[in-house]
Amino acid sequence: MLLGLLVGTPLRAFLVIFFASLLGTLVSIPLIARGKQGLQLRIPFGPYLLLATVLVVLYGTPMGSANSHSNSNLPVMIAGGGFKHGQHLAFDTTNNYPLANLYVSMLQRLGIEADTFSTSKGTMRGLELA
Repeated sequence: MLLGLLVGTPLRAFLVIFFASLLGTLVSIPLIARGKQGLQLRIPFGPYLLLATVLVVLYGTPMGSANSHSNSNLPVMIAGGGFKHGQHLAFDTTNNYPLANLYVSMLQRLGIEADTFSTSKGTMRGLELA
């Protein structure tokens, strides 16, 4: 269940388990083939599960569309910073704010006087302060 929460979808959870098994197999076959270990070789699954989870999370999860590597409409999660939490904000998918607007809002919330950041065009509207 924790794996499903971390990677987001059942398909990604399946991919994590698949890649972890594949990585463990790729490591154990040469050890068995060299005769250094027998067929009773015990390899911990945890390190391969962690590596596969990192690979699946980093591959495509933070992209707007992982297939086209689009960096528009990125899913972003904010924790802390004095903003109201426990809500989901969905903005216009075709005419959206630049992500840099969120960074300007966060900088201002931290007390830093900033009007622009990279490609920002102002602050992010819709964020409520706690």
